[in-house]
Amino acid sequence: MTWKNISTLTDLQARTETGTWLGTSRHTDADSIRRHFSVPAYDESVFDYPRVVPGCLKHARDNSAHSAAGGTDFMAIGPPGAGKSTHALEWSTRLLEVNNRPGMSEAVVWRGSTSRSEWVPLAPWATVCLPASCDVEARLESTDSAGSRSVALEDVVREVRYYEDPRDLFENHVQPGKFHVVYPDPQMTGCQEVYEDCPYEYELELSDGDPVQHWWTAAVLARVHSGPYHFFVSFIIDEIGT
Repeated sequence: MTWKNISTLTDLQARTETGTWLGTSRHTDADSIRRHFSVPAYDESVFDYPRVVPGCLKHARDNSAHSAAGGTDFMAIGPPGAGKSTHALEWSTRLLEVNNRPGMSEAVVWRGSTSRSEWVPLAPWATVCLPASCDVEARLESTDSAGSRSVALEDVVREVRYYEDPRDLFENHVQPGKFHVVYPDPQMTGCQEVYEDCPYEYELELSDGDPVQHWWTAAVLARVHSGPYHFFVSFIIDEIGT
């Protein structure tokens, strides 16, 4: 990322009033993203991979012609620069486009990492969720010799929200129709309680000092076992090996 690109981020206008299909606007976030990047509307006829692509992209509450109930997942593998992150950004947009319609709704959660920021092209539409237990500083790092500088995250993204624990994240901060970037809590606040409330018999301890990636175990458990269940959530885990 160069300073030329970074400077455009700090000039972004606040977009907290951008409506989703659940709000007052006729235009969804997916519509806005597609118009901005000149992405054509979803065309189901383009996809002819039985169950894998339709099931992962277009969800259904009951078994249907295009998806098993609840959807599915996929893994993309390729060398650096092959376009995996770009594909994940497009996929995020498509998920919001095809699954937010009358009788169906979905939120997208992108796994935030302190070492990567491929989600930045969607910054104007992003709700960034941070742990309330930590002090957070946002810095923009240059790939050349320009160094780095601090920024106010609220000036770069649509909205910043602070969650108490994984249950609070999904109950009060993740919203259908929106793109979220979630950063894990290194203190693992509430994670052990989430695990102990789940019906598993093997022993697992999630506590402060564990690798921060382990927080996502509690996050997925919280979503699966505590809900809310009136909308779908898709997780985009870019660079799963880091």
